Amino acid sequence: MKKLMLSMAAALVTLSACSKSADEPVAQPQNQNAAEQETITLHIEGEREDVVVKDQEGRALNLKATIGGPHNELLKGVSVEDSEDVPGVIYLYNDKGFKNSESVNGLARQVTFKVKGNKVTFYGKLATGRLQPGDLPFNKASIYLGGYIKDQSIEKPGIVDTRGGGVYYSFPHKALRTEPGMDLSKLYPLFTSYNVDVNPGTKKGARDYYSTGHRFRLYGQFVSVRCRMTNGRSVEARYNGFAVRGYGILGLRLDAPAPNTNPTLNNRPVLRVAVPSSGSKEGVFVDFSDNKTYYIKGNGESPYLNRGNDQSKSDAAYTLYLFPGVEPYGGIRMAYGNERTNIFLSQGSYQNRPYYWGLDEVGKEIGRRVKDTTPGKFHNILLVVGK
Repeated sequence: MKKLMLSMAAALVTLSACSKSADEPVAQPQNQNAAEQETITLHIEGEREDVVVKDQEGRALNLKATIGGPHNELLKGVSVEDSEDVPGVIYLYNDKGFKNSESVNGLARQVTFKVKGNKVTFYGKLATGRLQPGDLPFNKASIYLGGYIKDQSIEKPGIVDTRGGGVYYSFPHKALRTEPGMDLSKLYPLFTSYNVDVNPGTKKGARDYYSTGHRFRLYGQFVSVRCRMTNGRSVEARYNGFAVRGYGILGLRLDAPAPNTNPTLNNRPVLRVAVPSSGSKEGVFVDFSDNKTYYIKGNGESPYLNRGNDQSKSDAAYTLYLFPGVEPYGGIRMAYGNERTNIFLSQGSYQNRPYYWGLDEVGKEIGRRVKDTTPGKFHNILLVVGK
């Protein structure tokens, strides 16, 4: 499977042959009526735009970074490369909910989009189970492109008419070296388009449905991290990765829409943090993609690669893919080998304390809060270990 592409200005969703009734789907008996059909036909067309992403919408699925700064340590923008096969999830649902308590709100399927140049297309059949043709009970569509699906319940083996269900997205615990030409697709970025109308076609007798005007935005943020220590010239440490807690580091969960018409419920699919970790003492180890080890002193200067030569400076930065929108609290710190090993090489009392993540704005040890959780952004930060 090839990697994902950068942007789509619009998508056209065509659906033919739909629901059990004009109102809503319910559980079907085993004896299938001849008028029922078990698939709908879906046709998606869209276009992508080559964009540079800087604190604005990130609509790329295949990402190449533009790097700048004195030592190529700053993430400046993102360019586009062609793709061919783009995996995704299409979720159809009714944002008003259903009155029938037996109804299941939502039909989700995994598909593969074809991408050629700036054109994005999908034409194929989606298994629906026993639906009667003509009346689609779902009025909205959300699309989730890319990511890495670790588990899902939207298509259960041996069950023809799976409805609703969820998706668990996992992401590599890998930090990519921030450098020219770096391939951010290796982090399996996820792109979303939410809550777009599904309308019937105008052709007489047609059973197709259309959902146009999809705009795909990068879900989450890219964060490029450099390191410093300012805790004394005699202090020395080493690191070959980061320990990360919170910020969605343990993955995302796509939950099914609420089935009922209760206005307090969310009658659409929702992305949430899969496993909260902002309160973890140790965090999760995220190693460097190039397997390099850095040494650093507490004099505030750049790290270096050769411990015997502190002039072998390398102000290297590494890029993480995080999700503060679903888990705004968390922390990032230098780590060596795993999240528990002491990074300090100096004699004395320097060691990894269970909590050296820093305090929040009111002095509580619950992790730093990301104030701007807007998706589709990237940040360059300097991680400083102080006194």
